[in-house]
Amino acid sequence: MCNPSVDVNCLAALATFLSAMTSVIAAIITAWMAIETRRMAIATNRSVNLQYQPMLGIRSVIAELSIQSSKAPQESQSVSLINIGLELHNAGHVELTYFMKYMRVSFANRTSDDGEWISRSGMILPGSSTFFYHPSIILDPPVEESPARGKIQALFEYYSDEPDQRRRLPANLEYTIVWGSNGSRVNWIFIDVPSQEISNSL
Repeated sequence: MCNPSVDVNCLAALATFLSAMTSVIAAIITAWMAIETRRMAIATNRSVNLQYQPMLGIRSVIAELSIQSSKAPQESQSVSLINIGLELHNAGHVELTYFMKYMRVSFANRTSDDGEWISRSGMILPGSSTFFYHPSIILDPPVEESPARGKIQALFEYYSDEPDQRRRLPANLEYTIVWGSNGSRVNWIFIDVPSQEISNSL
């Protein structure tokens, strides 16, 4: 073993060793930085791509009621007509076009497939919403008991720039409507129904 304080060759060897170690450490740091840079670039590209993907969701259920009041033999309020709608929200950063493929609404165990659709499609700006209504359901006889429940089963397709790359938004909802002298309100939840059931019904 050499003594660096007196051996010139030992000093040279030590310097060579330290230089080699410095080069190895620098190479390791450079490789690590390259890996991290690539990882961050991939994450950034994914984030940018996600921002430019259309994203359509359901924000709320709307119910418009036609209420009849009666005082004989006792005061009561019944629903003779109902309009059910969905608030479709564009949560993305690009304008999107949507198309309703299928929509079925029931209320108080009554279902109506009649009625004319005013429109089945539309456009929604980024961060905006639109209200899509099912044709009015006439209730004859009127529904007298509050609250009453119903179901919505629907399927929407949407896209941004390329119509051949459409995405699907299945909607399987249950809602409850309470009405009275103070007005009405709607509570709703998503239910776990396989979207394949909707596809099979088309």
